[in-house]
Amino acid sequence: MLSIAFGQSKYYVDNLSENVKRGNRQKLRKGILPNKAPYGYINEPRLRTIEVDPIKSRIVKKAFELFAEGESSIADISRFFQKFGITKYSGKMLHLDTVKRILSNKFYIGIINFGSEIYEGTHKLFLPPELFSKVQKIIKAREHPKNNKHNFTFLGLAKCSECGCSITAEVKHKCYPKTRGNVDYIYYRCTKKKTHCGQIYLREELLEQQLRAIVAKSSLPDSWAKLWLERLNKEGTEEKANSENQITKFSSEVQKIDKKLDRLLEGYLDQIVDPQIYQQKKNELVELKIKFKGKMAGISKNGSEWLGLMREFIEVAADAAKIARAKHNGEELSFFAKKVGSDYSLNDRQLFCVYKQGFAALAAGAG
Repeated sequence: MLSIAFGQSKYYVDNLSENVKRGNRQKLRKGILPNKAPYGYINEPRLRTIEVDPIKSRIVKKAFELFAEGESSIADISRFFQKFGITKYSGKMLHLDTVKRILSNKFYIGIINFGSEIYEGTHKLFLPPELFSKVQKIIKAREHPKNNKHNFTFLGLAKCSECGCSITAEVKHKCYPKTRGNVDYIYYRCTKKKTHCGQIYLREELLEQQLRAIVAKSSLPDSWAKLWLERLNKEGTEEKANSENQITKFSSEVQKIDKKLDRLLEGYLDQIVDPQIYQQKKNELVELKIKFKGKMAGISKNGSEWLGLMREFIEVAADAAKIARAKHNGEELSFFAKKVGSDYSLNDRQLFCVYKQGFAALAAGAG
């Protein structure tokens, strides 16, 4: 009798497990995550769906925006979450690994990772794909963080033009007994790690002065900016028709992929397609489908991509002069300098850069 009872118990457990797995597969095929909803979403028990949390979704989106600015750390985001009520059950801050998983969760762009497979989610998105992509780039760039104990404002901006090594910074203490007492000066210099280098120190004040000049040269007068934005708005009307054509094209590609997925599933069910090949091809097709749908969403929301880039360029150029003239805004200046130029280098105490597209023409016109 005991063996029969154990056998019945095992049968019940196995049957229950299979029913749970079957239910999960059905949910995933419908594009619904069969787990607890990520932060910013809530599980809707009545409909058995995952819906956007009207309050926490705004907090999560703001966290992504703060991190995308490049000034906030994972710990800063954890503190931000705690401030607005996203914490552990105990009320303590979320662990840094948890915050990193939130910032890396593809669920926010419509992709469900479950086991070794990916699925196209049907949940509503509140996070722009381009914002998510920007955050991933920052996370990747910070995988091997550099030690910046003194938080030097312009550290990491430039390299040595003579040997290619990084530019480091250090504090020098000087004593003026009869006048100012102890004074700290910040100097930037080549690390000279690769070989002998003849480059010498540069005071931070002189570096900042040159950086302000570089940013100022990339500025656009307010009157020009206003005129260009007006023309850009007119271009936007004309581009609307082109955007609709692109959406139609991508929609056609999505339909083709759906047909391929159906044929692939039929081949798998008929045991014509190997399970491993089926999973690999399915993942590839689902990712491609999500990519096309993401492009469609981007076009629907922002219009043609070049219009958005042009608008950003005009707005940055219009603010350049203000940033260059402002006082005590070193961090903002450094962040802005990376928008207008790249490949910064120091040679004989002179700062050089390669202006980005568009800003090069403005700098050349400024002389």
